[in-house]
Amino acid sequence: MPVRAWNPPLQQEFGEDFCKLLIAIRASWNTAHNPQVRLFVEKWVPGAIVPDRRTLSGPILDREVRKVEDKLKLKLRGRKATFQTDGWKNKAKQAIVATMVSVDFEPYLMRTHDVSMQPKTGEALLNLVVEDIKWSEEIYGHTIIGACSDDGGDARKMRRLLLALMPWLIIILCWAHQINLIVGDYLALKLPFQDCVPKALNVIKWMNNHSRALGLFRQEQQYTYQRVLALILPVLTRWTAHYLSLRRLLTVETPLKVVWLKHNDTMIASAGSKSDEQAKAAAVKGVIEDPKFWHHVRMTCRHLEPLAIAANITQASNTRLYHVLTTLANLHRIYSNLDLEEDLDDPFIAAVVLNPFLRGDFLGRHIALTPIGLCNMLKRLHSRVFRVAVDADFQAAFMDYYNKREEFSPDAMALADWADVAGKKGQEANPVEIWEGIDTGEDTGRNHLTKLAIHILSVVANSAGCERAFSHMGLVHTGIRSKLGVEKVRKTTMVGMDIKRMHLEAGLLRTRGKRSFTQAGEQESGHELECEPKCELSDLDIADASDLLDFNQLSEVLIAGAASANDDKDVGDDDELTPPAPPLRITIPPLNSATLTHQATQVKKTSIPLKTLFKYPTDKDPPPDGMNSFWRGGIQNLETEMEAYEILCSDSSEENLEGSNIEILAMQVGVD
Repeated sequence: MPVRAWNPPLQQEFGEDFCKLLIAIRASWNTAHNPQVRLFVEKWVPGAIVPDRRTLSGPILDREVRKVEDKLKLKLRGRKATFQTDGWKNKAKQAIVATMVSVDFEPYLMRTHDVSMQPKTGEALLNLVVEDIKWSEEIYGHTIIGACSDDGGDARKMRRLLLALMPWLIIILCWAHQINLIVGDYLALKLPFQDCVPKALNVIKWMNNHSRALGLFRQEQQYTYQRVLALILPVLTRWTAHYLSLRRLLTVETPLKVVWLKHNDTMIASAGSKSDEQAKAAAVKGVIEDPKFWHHVRMTCRHLEPLAIAANITQASNTRLYHVLTTLANLHRIYSNLDLEEDLDDPFIAAVVLNPFLRGDFLGRHIALTPIGLCNMLKRLHSRVFRVAVDADFQAAFMDYYNKREEFSPDAMALADWADVAGKKGQEANPVEIWEGIDTGEDTGRNHLTKLAIHILSVVANSAGCERAFSHMGLVHTGIRSKLGVEKVRKTTMVGMDIKRMHLEAGLLRTRGKRSFTQAGEQESGHELECEPKCELSDLDIADASDLLDFNQLSEVLIAGAASANDDKDVGDDDELTPPAPPLRITIPPLNSATLTHQATQVKKTSIPLKTLFKYPTDKDPPPDGMNSFWRGGIQNLETEMEAYEILCSDSSEENLEGSNIEILAMQVGVD
């Protein structure tokens, strides 16, 4: 084989590509010193020099990070961004706070901070957040329009202080986290029938661990359904995995009962000759034959299904404020006593009103929800986020929009065409793009409504991007690589996320796309056999897939989280509630003679109880289309999650869970 001429530029390019290769396959930097790697390069790439690990993780990695930063500067400049922050504890037990921005519903990692030695107070977190907001705007040129965090004591106080310091920001808590807290409140009730969950998991584990019994069960499924469904063992740390596991068990209830009835002796014998193993088999049989067990499983599924749908909707990277509010409306409709009105302020209601597919057609009877009341709410919101008063043209524009006239009519906005194009892609029509399509760029009253709509509808309603970044970091900072520094992990993660984006853009990976919440889905109950799997394993976060998570342990985690959130005291509340003294250099809308006073920019909320916010249907009537459209899509997306578990648990995929594939699986969706 002819030896290639390796000049310095070519050698540098080889080193950079080798660095990206190690990052993409989640290999250790020490891989560069593996003798087999060097033998491979000497044989197939003669003349190339494999850089040592210090060079790869030092200057070469730094160059790759600068390339990513340069790309992001071009991509993010001038865009509206939602700031996100969350905390994580790595393998070295260091407390890490990550900050990200979501632009066009795509999350981008900004900074990570080791706060292990710092006080866990709202003031400390506020200083970090303010500094990173200023830094990210100065470096990347985007404009932060909102900020989101979970509801921990320090984060709760940080949001309150940040709102007082920067009232023009839309400050929200992470609603993916909030749904989990609701689940924690439910599990804390310790209802008697919840004991069916560990029993069900024991049945599933026993069946999957005994090949002869499993073979007979599959044979019975083939005879009954003409296909075989896998029993799902919830090895993931997402509570929805337990719900889907129970639901799958209900789906195969009949063949499971029949196989034990037909082959009782064989099923017992498959456990082995030891008496204790046969006793376990007999216990499994007793559970399967117990009608009370199946009744309890149905009750648990019926209780958890709406929350599982809500979790699916609220944890997506493109979850917006109107998704959250319509989801809460459906939870109230189903559970009838959900009371969450304390956090339903103007931006959430405005997002429902300013979505041209909704326009608040199903809002309830309340003075603040009349056309004039809504217009006043939007005026107040515009004055808050832009710090500029609106004129009479704004009200005229809103009344035309509310009544679907002029440039705001469905035909003029081409809503049917937008929905049709998005539907063919399996996506939800993006209302931001629709409003941008009629943005004249003028500084007029009518166009101020368009600007406000784009602003409000661009806010992301969760910090799921941070969770996904932590999934990446968890694959870099492993038990055997726990000595990697926090900054090196951030750099590696940043390059790794960029590599994945490039692979998706080049069509080398099947894109998941944005979740669609407007697809027609299954009915809320009476699920039949699930459709064939048609999604990728990368939809699942299985960073902890090696450990079977006990449901009682998971319950305690969720219950503890809910109990902590129910404590109204913010961390550091005994301290002085004063914002940082130094002035902040952050991007804000240009001020003019119409600028409002500081007093006028103070946040004023519209407090409307959830039970009166919408027109809820009676027991005999279906929910309104606007309220139910995203809910149907959430059901469909939950089916997609079921399909991914089907692939994960099927025999045909077991051999594919080796090597780098297991790492790819852990990169998406895990929000708890």
